[in-house]
This record gives sequence, structure tokens and C-alpha cells, in this order.
Amino acid sequence: MDLQFDYKGDPIGGVITNYLLEKSRVVFQGKDERTFHIFYQLLRSADQERMSKLGLSNNPQDYRYTSQSGCDTVKSIDDKVDYKEVLTAMKTVGFEPHTIDAIYDMVGGILHLGNIEFDGSGESSTVKENGGAISSFLFSSRIFFRGATKGKSNN
Repeated sequence: MDLQFDYKGDPIGGVITNYLLEKSRVVFQGKDERTFHIFYQLLRSADQERMSKLGLSNNPQDYRYTSQSGCDTVKSIDDKVDYKEVLTAMKTVGFEPHTIDAIYDMVGGILHLGNIEFDGSGESSTVKENGGAISSFLFSSRIFFRGATKGKSNN
């Protein structure tokens, strides 16, 4: 998205460019590749209030989707600074606080979901108990679904 602003900083126009966002890149990355930047930005944000609310740690190695490729840092990228820039951009274009929260709730839920493991073959499978991954996902999902309804009219 390319936004144009007037001399006062108010948005006056923009162009949306479509990019191919490969869904498979969320769940699998090649060696020395990272998944989407938003995951690393959130985990390295130092926004401890948000991290605590989502039940996340600041360590990308704690999550399958951000650790499996062996690359969670890039020398030319400062995820902490980029997190602040993305957050500022969302506020600048008018995202309501509950919408921003819902976006990050989804990102956190996806990270937790990646830690759930399954056993099985054929037509049946079971979920492995692996350090509370399911509990973490359900907790973050509850936050997301509760937050997604904030600000909505009951009409």
C-alpha cells in the first residue's frame, strides 16, 4: 500500500499493490529463510503488556514457525524498530485500537497454533501434549474472538 499525505500529514490518497503472500511460507521456510516479518516484529517488540496478554515470549526459538529454518535474525533488519513503524502506520491510517489488538491477537494465535503437534495416520489423529501448546492457542483464540467483537454495534 502506498499512501499519499498532504502538507499537514493527513492522508489524501493511495494505491494498493497486490503481492503474492504465500500461505505455505507461514508453516514452512527453507534453510536460512524467515517467515513473515510481522511474527519477528511482534516477538522482538518489547511490548511486554501485549506479549503477556498473548502469552508469548520474546524468543522466536520458542515457536515452530519462527525457528524451523535456523534463521530468526537478519543483520539489515531491526524488528523492534519495524514493529514501532508498523504500529505507527496502522494508527496513522486510522486503525482503531481494538482493530490493532485484533490483528496482533491473530498473529499471536498463529504462533501458538504452530506449536501444536499431531500423532496419527490414516483417517484418525490425536493431538500430542507438548508443553501446553493447545492451552496457549486456546487462550490466545479466546482473546482474539472476544476482542474481535469490541466496538461492534449490537444492532
